[in-house]
Amino acid sequence: IDLQSNKVVGFEALLRWNNPALGYINPADFIPIAEEIGLIVPIGEFVLRTACMQMQQWRKRHAFEGAININLSGRQLIDSNIVDKIVTIVESTALPFQSVCIELTESILMDHSQETLDKLEKLHRLGFLIAIDDFGTGYSSMNYLKRYPLDSLKIDRSFIADLPHQANDISITKAIIAIGKSLGMKIIAEGVENNDQLDLLKTFQCDMAQGSYYGKALTADQAEQFIAAQFASIS
Repeated sequence: IDLQSNKVVGFEALLRWNNPALGYINPADFIPIAEEIGLIVPIGEFVLRTACMQMQQWRKRHAFEGAININLSGRQLIDSNIVDKIVTIVESTALPFQSVCIELTESILMDHSQETLDKLEKLHRLGFLIAIDDFGTGYSSMNYLKRYPLDSLKIDRSFIADLPHQANDISITKAIIAIGKSLGMKIIAEGVENNDQLDLLKTFQCDMAQGSYYGKALTADQAEQFIAAQFASIS
């Protein structure tokens, strides 16, 4: 949600697994296993294709111009053909590249390899947006903030949870926003749950927020209803 206009400006595509035999399985449980055995690559391609197709439908039905944020794993990024794969999948859905934001964690960027930099720069030149996810929980190196082509920085929910009552979290959040904005990035607060957090983030001039304050994770159909309700309120 854009904190200036209070409008929906994007969604993050997340996996949920309801297994007939095992019930609900937390992503924190199955994603690491998928990474370890190599299944994260086809899963990642499925997520990218499905999310882009969904966003294209929303563009056609509701003239929705927001972005879809999609997480890219380290195993996907080391694939020498990852850029071509991403381009091919997104082109097959006819979604504009600038409507896709690739989210990466800090740990993925810490290898500082020229190959990783080249891939991200190529994606960025094509129009894809690049975001750092869960900022502040990894190595938090200032070096990659200047090295990589980053459009946005997402403040981890662990710093937002105790706002505005924890002085250290206030200072850290304010500093992250100031650093990111000085480098020309958009700043997104994750895990926003109440109005007090929101008011403080607005005071610090944070650009966007996501979290249960606006609603729990939605299915595609529920998200479309959310979009339709916004446009109905505007008209």
